[in-house]
Amino acid sequence: MKTNSRWVIRVAVSAALFVAIVARADVDWTQFECTFNVKFNGYRGSTPLQDFPVLVRLSPELNGFKYSKCRLSKGGDLRFSDAAGNLLPSEIDTWNPSGTSLVWVKVPSLSKGTKIKVFYGCANPPAVTASDVWTNGYLGVWHLGDANNATQKDSTTNGFDFVCSDSHLSKVDLAVSSGAVGGAVGFNKDGSNQGALSAADSRDVLAGTDDLTVEAWICRTQADLEKSRYILSKRATSGSAITYYVEMTRNGAPQMRISKSSTDSGINYGTTRTDAPSVGTWAHMAFTRVGDTRVLSEWLDGTNTFSAAQSGNTAGPLYNKGGYSVFLGNAYTTASSTFIGNVDEVRISGVARSGDWVAATRDTVANVDFAEYEMDNDWTRYTHKFTVSFNGYAGSTTLENFPVLIRVSESSPVGFKYADCQRENGIDLRFADEAGNLLASEVETWNTNGTSCVWVKVPSLSSLTKITGYYGWNLAPKSEASDVWDSDYVAVWHMNAAADSFVQNDSTGNGCALELPTTHSERVARGVSGVVGCAAEFDKLSDTTGGYKYNDESGLFDGKDALTLELWTYQTEFTDTKRRMLRHRNSSTNVLEVSSQTASNGGRIEGNLYRILSNGDRDYVTINPSSKTEGASPALSEWNHQVVRFDCGNNAIKGFMNGTAILSEENVKFQSASTTSISDSDAISINGSVYVGNLDSGSGTGAYHGMIDEIRFSKVARSDDWITASHDTVAKAGFATYSHSKQTGLGFVIIVR
Repeated sequence: MKTNSRWVIRVAVSAALFVAIVARADVDWTQFECTFNVKFNGYRGSTPLQDFPVLVRLSPELNGFKYSKCRLSKGGDLRFSDAAGNLLPSEIDTWNPSGTSLVWVKVPSLSKGTKIKVFYGCANPPAVTASDVWTNGYLGVWHLGDANNATQKDSTTNGFDFVCSDSHLSKVDLAVSSGAVGGAVGFNKDGSNQGALSAADSRDVLAGTDDLTVEAWICRTQADLEKSRYILSKRATSGSAITYYVEMTRNGAPQMRISKSSTDSGINYGTTRTDAPSVGTWAHMAFTRVGDTRVLSEWLDGTNTFSAAQSGNTAGPLYNKGGYSVFLGNAYTTASSTFIGNVDEVRISGVARSGDWVAATRDTVANVDFAEYEMDNDWTRYTHKFTVSFNGYAGSTTLENFPVLIRVSESSPVGFKYADCQRENGIDLRFADEAGNLLASEVETWNTNGTSCVWVKVPSLSSLTKITGYYGWNLAPKSEASDVWDSDYVAVWHMNAAADSFVQNDSTGNGCALELPTTHSERVARGVSGVVGCAAEFDKLSDTTGGYKYNDESGLFDGKDALTLELWTYQTEFTDTKRRMLRHRNSSTNVLEVSSQTASNGGRIEGNLYRILSNGDRDYVTINPSSKTEGASPALSEWNHQVVRFDCGNNAIKGFMNGTAILSEENVKFQSASTTSISDSDAISINGSVYVGNLDSGSGTGAYHGMIDEIRFSKVARSDDWITASHDTVAKAGFATYSHSKQTGLGFVIIVR
């Protein structure tokens, strides 16, 4: 038998598993909650660029990116990897949680289509060093974005910081906010034609050796410069000897002049151009010098505009004896020929950059299509999938942005296995519509020993709607729960707090968390089995006391143009006193009250909406069954979906039980003013409190007798179809049907030697 024979095994698994086998990742990326891809399709060069710094822009405009998911301040947990999962060096240039943040990332090899991954949402990320971005020949890199800071840092390890002396602080604007990349520095602030920043270079490092590249973004602010203006100069002495300088000629054309040789500082070797960038716009300029050929080249906005070799001299290094400073914005600190305009992103390299490199340096900043952001839609990375159909929806209208309930367990969908999920608590269970668009989802309950419940917002719900569930990717991003609940929801309480918790969190972005006084911990049981996940049980001590409270300081629950209150209730008996489900009020004024009536009235739901009269008295409208034959009593010892809807614009009130309308009143008027319709009354603003399960959270004696789950408060009048579907997605068998869960079918070849 040959010992070096090869076995070829073809296995059907996902691309995600393939990466895990063939690529070594130096970081455990599963500790990050969020990730997405950046693809560089805008690179137009013909050769790959090694260790190239690309610019990544982050903003709320990126679908799926959220600053709120960063775990550390100022983007401290933002990290990047290549396709193999290796950590990439990065430097945050600008961090702006209310707008666009700018980050430099060094990619090992840049070609058209190169992908990197962005990760965030980690409390203990691996360390990165900003200066590691600027290797591969960079001698000095200045972002010039340290607003109002007299020291503008060099991002390389060389530490050639530009410094603005005290005497020049009035001449230099250190806080230009609208730079090419973040902030910038402006010159001739006081009109004196003086002012400069200087970086000490006693070792002549910034002179380069045989090769040199000088780059900057410039924005001239005056058309007629009257004379040539210095942008950057490297001095060989404090006198006239100069290694090189970049100037803007009188007509606005940037040019470079350079010394003859290592022994002759005469400046007669340079570029010659006459075209100028427009006034008030940012332009990228770059100059390269190849030492062994003495070829000096110039680029403007990524296009080569000049190339020529020095004549009459042999090859050799730059004139660099003297070890004097580099000056930005002028020839030196006392010269009267300062640049009139702004400068940003200055870079000096000890190599002659290629044309592809210079063009890409410009394009990564100026070309909005250079980087494309892929937010979570590559479904081939998941190992398993199943389809959910909603042919159980019985409404006649299509519902937009509706939250459906998805249940999974070891028996449904057929073939589903918790072991195939690769992130804890179902983080990698994600959903897509038929077009492949990522859907917002919230895992309410994850129970690997039973049934897990997930809310998913479908863009459009009808009996023909289908979505696909995907799972089995260890880098799947975590969904933002609040995205499930559209802006019409004021609060959504799943009531799924653990038994030892005193807070019921709000799943919307409004943060309306309910709090239970610690003194009532024995009166309200938490973590009991609910209609969806867990619920809260009130009046455990049978003293009608105890409930939750939310201080509505922002007035989110005020107003009454329209509102819909939905909740699931479970009563074991009706009592001789009215029991409160939800109440919005302050110490003297009610706005809304929804209760379960007394035993003599069958425990029917009652809803009251209040206004305040000019004399201070309260006036109200009500949905209130006056007899046992009106409305419907909730079934005892069963879960019931109860809804009250106030459609004030149409002067209508309606009550629902388990998806069916049971009470309806039209042409509703206030009790104390029979001629005043509810649409005619001003909205009430009290900035009071919301109480759940009682009159209030303290000494109130109207505690609900039983369990409450899934409370939703909307500032719109939800349609009949919406309310019925809200019941059916929880309680109706066949509302959602599931296809067999299966592998995605992707494969690769493993070679065993």
